[in-house]
Amino acid sequence: MGERARRAIGDRGPLLVLAAVVYVPLLLTAPGRVGADTKSYLYLDPSRLLARAWSMWDPNVGFGTVTHQTIGYLWPMGPWFWAAERLGLPDWIAQRLWLATILFAAGAGTWWLLRRCLGWGRLAAAVAAFAYALTPYTLALAARISALLLPFAGLPWLIGLTVLAVRRGGWRHPALFALVVATIGSVNATALVLVGLGPLLWLAHVRFVTRQASTRQVLGAAGRIGLLTTLTSLWWLAGLWAQGGWGIDILRYTETAETVSSSSVATEVLRGLGYWFFYGGDQLGPWIEPGEAYTQRLALIALTFALPVVALAALARTRFAHRSFFVALVVAGLVAAVGAHPWDDPSALGGVWQVLLRTDAGLALRSLPRVVPLLALGLAAGMGAGVASLAAAAAPSLRRAARPAAYGAMAASVLALPPLWTGALVADNLDRPSEVPTYWREAAAYLQRDADGSAGTRVLEVPGIDFASYRWGDTVDPITPGLTDRYYVARELIPYGSPPSADLLNAIDRHLQEGTLEPGAVAPLLRLAGVGEVVHRADTQFERYRSGRPYAVAALLDAAAGLGAPVGFGAPVVNVAPPALPLVDELALREATGEPRPPVEVYAVEGVAPLARVHPTADTVVVAGDAEGLVEVAGAGLLTGDELVRYAASLDAGELATAVSEAAGVVVTDSNRRQGRRWSTLTATLGAVEAPGEEPLEVDATDNRLPVFPEADERSFTTAESTGGVTARATSYGNPISLTPEYAAGHAVDGDLRTEWRTAARRPVDGERLELTFDPPVTATEVTLVQRRSGPMTRTLTEVDLRTDGGPPQRVALGAASNDAGGQVVALDGGERTFSRLEIELVTDSTGLVARPGRPVRFFSQVPVGFAEVRVDGREADERWRLPADALAAADGADLAVVLARWRTEPAEALREDPELALARVVELPTDRSFALSGTARLSARARDVLLDEVLGVTGAAVTSSSRLPGDAAARASAAVDGDPATAWSPAFYDVTPTLEVVTPAPVTVERLALAVVDDGRRSTPARLRVEAEGGASVVVDVAPRAPGADGRVPVELPQPVTGTRFRVVVEAMHERPVVDWYSSMPVPVPVAVAELGIDGVAAAVPSGTDPLDTGCRTDLLTVAGETVGVRV
Repeated sequence: MGERARRAIGDRGPLLVLAAVVYVPLLLTAPGRVGADTKSYLYLDPSRLLARAWSMWDPNVGFGTVTHQTIGYLWPMGPWFWAAERLGLPDWIAQRLWLATILFAAGAGTWWLLRRCLGWGRLAAAVAAFAYALTPYTLALAARISALLLPFAGLPWLIGLTVLAVRRGGWRHPALFALVVATIGSVNATALVLVGLGPLLWLAHVRFVTRQASTRQVLGAAGRIGLLTTLTSLWWLAGLWAQGGWGIDILRYTETAETVSSSSVATEVLRGLGYWFFYGGDQLGPWIEPGEAYTQRLALIALTFALPVVALAALARTRFAHRSFFVALVVAGLVAAVGAHPWDDPSALGGVWQVLLRTDAGLALRSLPRVVPLLALGLAAGMGAGVASLAAAAAPSLRRAARPAAYGAMAASVLALPPLWTGALVADNLDRPSEVPTYWREAAAYLQRDADGSAGTRVLEVPGIDFASYRWGDTVDPITPGLTDRYYVARELIPYGSPPSADLLNAIDRHLQEGTLEPGAVAPLLRLAGVGEVVHRADTQFERYRSGRPYAVAALLDAAAGLGAPVGFGAPVVNVAPPALPLVDELALREATGEPRPPVEVYAVEGVAPLARVHPTADTVVVAGDAEGLVEVAGAGLLTGDELVRYAASLDAGELATAVSEAAGVVVTDSNRRQGRRWSTLTATLGAVEAPGEEPLEVDATDNRLPVFPEADERSFTTAESTGGVTARATSYGNPISLTPEYAAGHAVDGDLRTEWRTAARRPVDGERLELTFDPPVTATEVTLVQRRSGPMTRTLTEVDLRTDGGPPQRVALGAASNDAGGQVVALDGGERTFSRLEIELVTDSTGLVARPGRPVRFFSQVPVGFAEVRVDGREADERWRLPADALAAADGADLAVVLARWRTEPAEALREDPELALARVVELPTDRSFALSGTARLSARARDVLLDEVLGVTGAAVTSSSRLPGDAAARASAAVDGDPATAWSPAFYDVTPTLEVVTPAPVTVERLALAVVDDGRRSTPARLRVEAEGGASVVVDVAPRAPGADGRVPVELPQPVTGTRFRVVVEAMHERPVVDWYSSMPVPVPVAVAELGIDGVAAAVPSGTDPLDTGCRTDLLTVAGETVGVRV
């Protein structure tokens, strides 16, 4: 080896060390495990991904969509993994090399910029290279979306090439600049634009600060760079153009600007952090597992604060060429990354950012913390400059300290990124085996037999899931599209496709997951959507996002007429959630049978036509409504799936008249409702129905509605209207994540204590407002306030302000009376007054927690507050919905069906209520018509035990209980005395003293209980009982934790007999089997279940489930135009 080569190697020694620092630990990290990074299809089949990426139309997302940035995988990420596959490298090794190369490229670019382009010394450049390559900024993106680290890696190269382009002129360096941009910017334009500030700052620096370049030089370099960059990037810019013009406006359905700015605190940004995703988590842990240490480990926190402090001090104290440029990088990066934080109280500059971010163009820049590479590069240069200043110091002692300082700075940079060398960069909650299970590949091969989507059908995978998390690993993206060419659709968190097709997919999946999809509706809806086969992915981590349970989905599909018998793949198993989050809740106790099922099952849809189909006009059905209405129409048996459905709201008046004249019929539904929509969950996504023209008291940035019918006017929508002289609006209702219309403002003035306005869940109460509008104006001397009375009551309101017609506030202290049904009567200051508007502003609650600037308070566990009733002069709102008027008017003379559905939820979801307790609609017909009436009635699992027993004809002993398991009508009290050990009474979770009360017609003496309990490994069992007779003795008896006898009974001998006609059996203590509550993450005991109480002579006769139920003619259930109509169920 020659002297020159040895000098070159010696000069680049720090780069060799940096390479070892990043490549070696990553190659030793989690061998055989693949992190859920970027697109899973890069690992499953990169050739298939590359073959699809060139097309802007992707039939494998939604019902087909104009793709969003998929074209960017044509270079460089797609070819990287394609080449790795061709070379036979395991996926996990290819992934580690990819991430290590990004980190090394970032450091090498910093070295090259400072050493070669700006003439820095070796030690100073090495310190800066380490500091930049190992910035904690990489953690937020490395685990899930490492492609977004490409602009980070490219930033120093772009600045260096700009330096040379200005200094040397010509086309060579602009051409290299353009190639770098084409390499780093194709997947995310926002990140590229933000790091693009770096080269722009350099151009300004050399023209206006150092004056080393003339205007001509600067403009010439900028022009050549701009021209070549545009030409080399047209291939992916065309993709953005096509998606922006014809694709769904996807940015509106992802994180909001407010969400992104919530964590971009200046101190966090200086550490290289501040990106909102870094701090989030779900029920199984943080989204970025290695990020937890940066908020919990004091030593690491101190180190990651110390490094930027040292860098800032060096920038402030040292003098070196182009210092002002690196200071500008720090300032620009800090100002842009902090952006509009804090959103609720921004600075003057933050207010400017808010104005920008609220525009359509500005929304694309909402992820401002992606500008942090500018800041990180400026700070890295500061650290290097500090070492350089030591090396150049006059004092020998300082010069001798330069080398140890440099080594110490590089070591500190390594120590500040512990996930790199502790193996945590591949997180346990975001990885999978290198090979997917064989049964999935077998299922994909089975589906592949009809892969010609143009002539065949598509596959629907259920249930929808926020992100693909399987029991065997996490992939973020569902794996099926990466294993088959079959057209594919599945509900994901973000809508894809066209708004109408996304609306259909969401409606089907929402009803499926919320337990309100009729089995008879499944096949017609799938035929309509061209679905030939349904894949039940029963191996998901359903507990992670509270998505559809395998046992519930399988039961629905098994019961759906029109679906073939399932074809299973994989050995049958029971999909059991881990003990950390078992999701043993009301639904699991009611539905989970423990029956093993294959992890993947495929159901064929019978009678489905190919995707390309032709319909005669006679097959047309005009539907007034949207996809929610189609679900109800199919459930009513009025849709087979073979029809051509035309939405009335998509047609203008002339087109609608023509369509109706040619159609087989018109169906008017109470859907296409004017209502909000959120995208944070798959369920509870629809808001309360609004009145025409209704405006919110405060704009909700998370309310992003699908423009299913962008040209439709109010006559095409179902809207709310209210009588009674009072209407209500509020700043918010429910919680900030999902939409729960059962807690909307109108429930505070409907005269029904069962309904409530709730707000401020997980948030402070101050600033929330309820506004009542009176028409005509009301004259009153007092207002009665009844606080919400149901659900967990761990906090209540203590102070509110009242205002009438915008006048001065009247502070009201709420006492115990406000928590009673009668409410707290508040006398209005000044006596009687007449007003049109009453505003109630919430001030404080019983927790005493108040958030102040610099003193944040966590409200995550706080339950909502609100009012069950606000009474003013007897005014009560009577809300009903008005159906779309356009189709009703056009349907005159045509065959017409009106389908109405009461809005309900799964009763086993204990924190939800039915948004509607009764169905009230306004159907305005142009002429009188006669109708046949049919409908579906269900036994409400929310009804009281006594009422259910009465309806079902239960006779004998009268039994009541302290509570019943929500959503399980079979778990009522009478099940404990019906003589059937297969049925059982179960109280609710959080019932600390479950109690059964038995009333007998004649006195009974109880000496023992032949107790039968459910001991299935999940349920708690009684440990101590108290048996008491009204007005008589009370005895307490222990129940040993022993296995039941052969007859399933646990004999319990009472210490002394108890005689009476009314008995109470109280479970005073339990042998607890605790589980983790999904919402609170706190342990809670599973309720007991009593199959038989076992009191001699006490029994209830319960009719068989096959016995017919006949209510006779009821005239108290239905009124039409004010007239009662007899109904027989």
